Amino acid sequence: MYEKIQKIPNSLLEHLQCVLCGGYLSCSPLSVMPDGATQCGRCTNDRRSIRVLALEIILARFAFPCIFKERGCKDVVMYNEAIQHESKCPFRSFLCPFSFLDCNWNNSRAQFLSHVTETHRSLIRNPSIRIEIDHNSADTFVTIKDKSPFVIGYVYDSTETMLRYSVRYCANEPQDANVKIQLLNFVDRDCNINLKANNCQNYDETFTQPQNDLSLNVGNYLNNLENPPTIIVNFSLSQALQLPHASKLDTLNSLKCSDCFNYLIPPIFDLDDHFICAECGKRNPRCVPSENEEIKLIVADAHYPCRWRECTATVKSDQLKGHELHCTHRSFDCFFPTCRKMFRLDSAIDHLLSHRAIFMPIGIEYAHKFAHLYNFKHLFTIRDGVIVVIQHSNVKSEEVNLHRVALFTSNPTP
Repeated sequence: MYEKIQKIPNSLLEHLQCVLCGGYLSCSPLSVMPDGATQCGRCTNDRRSIRVLALEIILARFAFPCIFKERGCKDVVMYNEAIQHESKCPFRSFLCPFSFLDCNWNNSRAQFLSHVTETHRSLIRNPSIRIEIDHNSADTFVTIKDKSPFVIGYVYDSTETMLRYSVRYCANEPQDANVKIQLLNFVDRDCNINLKANNCQNYDETFTQPQNDLSLNVGNYLNNLENPPTIIVNFSLSQALQLPHASKLDTLNSLKCSDCFNYLIPPIFDLDDHFICAECGKRNPRCVPSENEEIKLIVADAHYPCRWRECTATVKSDQLKGHELHCTHRSFDCFFPTCRKMFRLDSAIDHLLSHRAIFMPIGIEYAHKFAHLYNFKHLFTIRDGVIVVIQHSNVKSEEVNLHRVALFTSNPTP
């Protein structure tokens, strides 16, 4: 049976270094050169070298410090686990993302924030970009959130109205982080669209300029934004919610789903040590119902603000969805399929009248004559905050007059 794993004394480490790369002899195959020098498994073996299995067996009983210990890494790794650790170590070297500006900086992740603030201060900006719909554009910059830098690179192709972008998280230690995009009409900022959150990749040596990790067809959203010539793209950045002790969940921002960023409402799901809301949990087969009783109690007692602009209500978590569906300040999708605009209840009459619909305040009544053929006509009324639209037509089909009627309502419940 092997002896207990032990840490190699510092006095011996200098004798256990590769003659080629200078790293520790912490990974196989170990081989000896004709001159007696030893090389590690990181380096290409010389044909004249001979593998030393006996030395590998002995060193397999010991743990080595990380080769980046002088930069601050305090991790100790087992034999043959060194390469895997070094490839992800936050203290390893990588190039500055602004190497295309002739920056030759090459240092650890832990020093990246200092380098950016000292050398590239002009490239530190708010997480927002302006896009002219008919003009190509591209840029790479840094934004800082909670003392952690994020590198954002994008390319916009006006011929495809396609935005390709990358958001890289550059904290001292690699962690999960999320980015959520908001699209805004440049002239009317109240006209906006919030999109689902995506995971940020961690910044590493694979970053090149420009980046195309994620893509967004901006053209799909222009109608909803009232077809502006210029839009604003906001990047909302946050660290993904880890599964902490419930006592740390003392702010509303801590009670948000790690997938969609909406408030957590019962029931709660777990996914890779993150909290997930019920809607996202049901869509992802990897999610499992949470067994954290403390967080479930906190969410059950939580009161959240309504999402709709100008609404000042604060609602208990299990009643939030119902309130937002019936809120007098909520926005509605237009009933007309060719219209991509949204409207509120207080502007519903003016909006539907613009589509030549007929408003009937008391109730919908109309007389129908089969002798008169016509395409779609629309009548609507509003009762108790519910919009009701009737669409009717009288068309000829196979020598028969057909009277078709369709009912639309804003009531979210059947």
